[in-house]
This record gives sequence, structure tokens and C-alpha cells, in this order.
Amino acid sequence: MYLSFYHLLDKPFTVRPDPSFLWLGPNYAEALSVLRHGIFANKGFVLLTGDAGSGKTTLVNALTGSFDKNVVWAVVGNPGLDRLDFYNAIARGFAIDREFSSKVQFLLQFSAFLHSAREVDKKVVLLVDDCHQLSQDLLEELRLLANIEMDGTRLIDICFVGRPEFLDTLTQPNNRAVGQRLTRKAELVPLSPSETEEYIRHRLKVAGTEEELFTAKALRLIYRSAEGNPRLINMICDQALNGGAAAENRLIGRKIVEECLAQLNLPHASRQEKAARAGDKKRVRHLLHRFTDRLTVDRRWRWAKYGLGVMLIGGIGVSYFLQPEDGRDPAADAGRPAVRQPAAKEKVRDVLSPVVGKLEPIGKAIDLNMVADRKETMVKKEDGAKKAMDERAVSAVAKEEAPTEPEQVPVETADTPVGLMPEPATPEKPGEEKAGEEKSAGISAKPPAEQAKADPVKEPARLPPMQPGRIVLPLRPNSLELTDEAAKEYGEFVAELKKYPKAKLLVKGFVSAKTNSPENVKLSDERARAVQKLLVKSGIDASRITVKGMGNQEPIAGNDTSEGRTKNRRVEVEVVSDGR
Repeated sequence: MYLSFYHLLDKPFTVRPDPSFLWLGPNYAEALSVLRHGIFANKGFVLLTGDAGSGKTTLVNALTGSFDKNVVWAVVGNPGLDRLDFYNAIARGFAIDREFSSKVQFLLQFSAFLHSAREVDKKVVLLVDDCHQLSQDLLEELRLLANIEMDGTRLIDICFVGRPEFLDTLTQPNNRAVGQRLTRKAELVPLSPSETEEYIRHRLKVAGTEEELFTAKALRLIYRSAEGNPRLINMICDQALNGGAAAENRLIGRKIVEECLAQLNLPHASRQEKAARAGDKKRVRHLLHRFTDRLTVDRRWRWAKYGLGVMLIGGIGVSYFLQPEDGRDPAADAGRPAVRQPAAKEKVRDVLSPVVGKLEPIGKAIDLNMVADRKETMVKKEDGAKKAMDERAVSAVAKEEAPTEPEQVPVETADTPVGLMPEPATPEKPGEEKAGEEKSAGISAKPPAEQAKADPVKEPARLPPMQPGRIVLPLRPNSLELTDEAAKEYGEFVAELKKYPKAKLLVKGFVSAKTNSPENVKLSDERARAVQKLLVKSGIDASRITVKGMGNQEPIAGNDTSEGRTKNRRVEVEVVSDGR
């Protein structure tokens, strides 16, 4: 325990949501104000979005903690339930002591509850956590609940809390009515570097100390590794305090944070930063290659590379020695007239300007030589390729038109120049001229039977078994659309499938729900049929496709975690027979 070592009253960086440690930075204060205004002004649906670990639950706890006794509220935190279980969860949240077995029973009881609250001037608020996991049916049921009114006033306010992908769900045509009633929305964005430092200091102050426990380099590393995510910041800082207390360091530096990152399997820098560094290195290498290529095109200009480097180094050295160390002129203390810095810089510029002016025409000449060499190389390659094609064509024609009788070779005399030997005179026969023309055109004059015998028809090669024989296509949450990775895998699969025109397919849809209710089976069937339509649109005959809704059968992961539900929310396409 590091509490006594750092004189803390409580652990400042626990991952559990605790409103007492709430840090209301500009973004969080604005989000809390938007939620309160949307709820108390009865403005319709209200939405709070943020990535995992951004502090949504902590902000919701602070919101509900600010409600007075005239607000009746409930939080539903498991939207992956089926319809009836979802109704019973809402009833338990509002302390309605009854188990419902049908939708009609719930609606009658819940409507009476809302009217009773209205009569005593109480506001009813329902907060739906993890709303990005809501199914299409449950989203529609919530819209119908929000329609319960009395004297033209809605009797319940609904606040959605979830990840940003819920906004994609609202853009679908089936959810247009819900999206139109969304009047207030707030988003929690990652903390900036300065906000990360304020966040850490705030939590340490609430825990009982205002002492600086982290160095500036350690704070920067924490920010880069956590990418401004409050949950990750808490995990890193808690582990760093443990490490610092074990090493008896009152001030936690970068080295201790690096060790903690290794224990937590977190990167030392963000992926974006690494990608930016890699991109910068690639651009530098590209520019260096271009520079050296230009200087080495012609051996006569190699000296320019070395000369330019020497002149640049000399210029840098001159400017360095003329740079004042403390803002005063170097010669002032010696009693001599001070040399003005601008004048010195002008002298350096006067020395280097002629050199640079001489290098410019050299660079242009290098460019012209490089372009000429490239053009000459391309022409040589084209001529070589054309010559090779002509030789192959002549060779093929010569093989097909080989004479069956020995040719009469004329006798070469001294009076006959080489290359102008007269051809032997042969009597012309009817039809011979036509046959000669056909031969000169490269057309065989053999009878059809002999031609067919000489050139037998080759049978098409037998296709190998189709691979892959099965693909798994993940889906977006609460949607029938494929993820980006699934869309790419689908495209590659269809390109291979078109080589097998008689292949038979089985398309199976799955859901990530815990129960196999009729609604979930229907949803899985709709997902399978959506992929079937996609296959037909890609040119695959519908008669070759069999569709089956599997519900929550054959799970490939547990449904207790978000990652498991993401894996189970899928469509599988299996090649039953490739039709070879």
C-alpha cells in the first residue's frame, strides 16, 4: 500500500466510478450541463457518447446524484436482454414489485405508474447505459414508451448513454423517428496533455495531497500511452504509485512509468505518434534518395554533392561563431567596436549567394541529363521488347509453314549480289496464287480434317477445391451492415466464388443475445438474408443459396463481455459444394 508513503487518505486512481473524484474539465462540465438541460426542459431524447473508459458512468453518477426528491430515476445497464426481460429490468429499476409475463401487462402497469408520478409533480427519468448494444426491437419499444403522454406532456424522459457508434444506428431508415426526437447530445472526448496533468493533480488533491508526485516527463509519457483516456490514466498512475513506493521514490519519473507500462502491456507511445514518426522517416528517406539520385546520374557531377556539403557545413560554422552567447556583441568586452550581428549575417549571405547561384544551373543540367537518360532507357526497352515479339512471331509462322519438299537453292555466282538472288522459275498452277497468299498471311491451307488432327482441342483444366470453404463476417452493432474488415473479406470470397458457377452456399445468421427468443431467431434470420441479398447483388444466383437463422446457437465466445458479443454478432457463409 502506498497511502502511508505518499500521505494519502484514499486511493486516488481507482477504476471504479466515484463521483467524489469527478473532475469537471471544460468538456465534462459542458456535457453535464447539456444532460441536465435536456432532461428538465423535457426536450425529448438525450444522448451522451464517449469511448470506453472516457468517464461516462462517473458523469451519470454525478448527474443522478444531483437529482432532488422530485425526480424518480432508474438505470438499465444490460440492453442485450430480450423484450420481456428488458421490461422487467425497467420495472425493477423503478421499484415496481411485480414480475411481468407479457408486454400488455407491463404497459398497463407502467402507464399507471407514470400517471401517478405526474399527479404528484414528480419527473420520471430512464437512463439506458450501453445503448449502442440495443437491438432494433428494443429501440422501437423505448420510442413507444416515450410516447406515453398526459395533457400533451410526455411522462418520461429517456437518456441514452453509450459509445459513438450509436449515432450510426440512429442514421438507419428504421430508426429515423428516434433520431428526429434526439434534441440534446454531448460527447466526451479524450483529454489533452494539459488536461491530463490537471486531472492527475485534481485526483491527488481529493485523495489528500497537493505535492507534485510525477515529473513533467512522466506526465507526458502517461498522456501519450493512455491517449487521454481517463481509465487508462488511472491504471497507469495507480501502478506507478505502487512502483514508486516500492522503490522509495517520492518523485515518480519516466523510468518508473515505463516499467509500469510494461507490466500493464501498454505501449510507450500512441499508435498515431508512431505512425507519424514512421511517415516522417519515410518522407526524409524519399527526399534523400531523390537528392542523391540527381547527383549520381552523371559521374561528372559527383563532386557537387561533396562540395555542397562542405559549403553548407562552413556556412553553419560561420553563423555559429558569430552567434552571441548572452545577447551582447562578442567584441564589446574587449573595448573594440562591436560587430553588429546583422552585418555579419549579411557577409555570410554575400559569401554563400554566388555559390548557390552557381549550383542552380548545375542542378538544372543534372535534371536534363537524368530525363534524357531515362528517355533513352525507355526507348531501348521498347525496341528490345518489340524485336523479341517479332522474332517469336516469325519463328511460330516458320514452324507452321515448313515445306514438305526440299527447296531448290539457286547457285550463287560472282555477278549476283548477296541478298538479290533470283528465285527459281516455277510454272503456275490454278489456285496456287491463292494458296501462296494464304501462306504469306500465316493461314494454314491444310484440309479441315488434317487441321483438326494437327491441332487437337485441349480440355479445360479441372479446378482445385474452392478455398476458403467458409468465411465469418462480423456485423456492426444493432445493424445488418458488415464491418470494414468483413466487407473486404466478403469481396475476396465473391471474387473466388465466381470461378465456381455451380457452387452451393449455406448462409447462417447469429445474434449475441443470452436467450434464444423468437425475436432473436428472427433477427438472426434477417442478418442471414441481408448477406444473401448482397450475394445476389454481386451476381450469385439466389437458387444456389440457402439461408438459416441460428439465433444464439453455436457461439464462438462468451456473451458476458463486449468483445465476446462482438464476435458472436456475425454471419457465416459456408460452401456446401463447389460444383466441380
